[in-house]
Amino acid sequence: MKNAILAFAASWLMCLSVQAQVLSTSRPIRLIVPSAPGANLDLSARAIAQPLAKLLEQPVIVENRPGAGTTLGAAYVAKAQPDGYTLLMGSNSALTVAPALYSSLSYDPLQDFAPVSLVSSTPYVLLARSNLPAGSLADLIVAARKAPGKLVVSNAGVGSSPHLVAMLFESRARLAFLHVPYQGGGPAMAALMSTEADLYFNLQAGSIPSIESGRVKALVVTSAERSPLLPDVPTMAESGFSDMNLSGITGVLAPKGTPAEMVSKLNAAIQQVIQQPEVRRQFEMMGSQPLGSSPQAFQDYIRSDLEKWTTVVKERKISIQQ
Repeated sequence: MKNAILAFAASWLMCLSVQAQVLSTSRPIRLIVPSAPGANLDLSARAIAQPLAKLLEQPVIVENRPGAGTTLGAAYVAKAQPDGYTLLMGSNSALTVAPALYSSLSYDPLQDFAPVSLVSSTPYVLLARSNLPAGSLADLIVAARKAPGKLVVSNAGVGSSPHLVAMLFESRARLAFLHVPYQGGGPAMAALMSTEADLYFNLQAGSIPSIESGRVKALVVTSAERSPLLPDVPTMAESGFSDMNLSGITGVLAPKGTPAEMVSKLNAAIQQVIQQPEVRRQFEMMGSQPLGSSPQAFQDYIRSDLEKWTTVVKERKISIQQ
């Protein structure tokens, strides 16, 4: 009986400890962004940080830890104390693309994180140089088949998301492009605008200004439905490629082992923040769709997207030095 009482007391004290931790407002939450300031991932984090801090009544600090294609910051969070005060603003790059490419990452996206919620989604846009004769995807396919291996597709580096999306399209359309890697998305986009490259798969979030200025033209988007920001641009599905429904996401994750109560509290707060009109406007201005999800839905997305890119990497025999 005494042992049972002691066990109950210990359990009760543990619950009180977790409850205090969940409700504590004395510690700041660090939202780790594994990219440089100004990138889409960084802007997404900053769009939710201040309203999240106001709702939780505690500071939420955005901390940039770029490096190694966003895997440096992801690894940092994976090894952090699972107390809910160190979070990751993750994306496909760290969660599904890098794990598909590298077998020796220091973290496992399915085992080392506790997903909290998806935050935003943005489709890819197949951009063409402004003077490319092809005015549609159908025109492009005809031109590419007449001159296999001649059209230059820029990308943000071998194994980057734009590279893998281009490789997937090349396979599905049975085409052959000349893939040219650059040191990041900025140089890849610059190559397209200078007509050094013919094509580039870029996230819509980083494409709108260049499209509106006429420096590049949009041939197709990879969303399931036409984008409200590009209503005249057809989808891949409309163009005959229903399996090219692709988006880049952002989402918040905690280290594995974070108390379920803390994950639930953070999830509920993010859902409220994402519904705020001003926050939604910020994402829409960036070319992104604000999202919200359950932790399980986010986990399911990571699993599905990882399987997709792992298949592409194997089929196309993509190999890069880590």
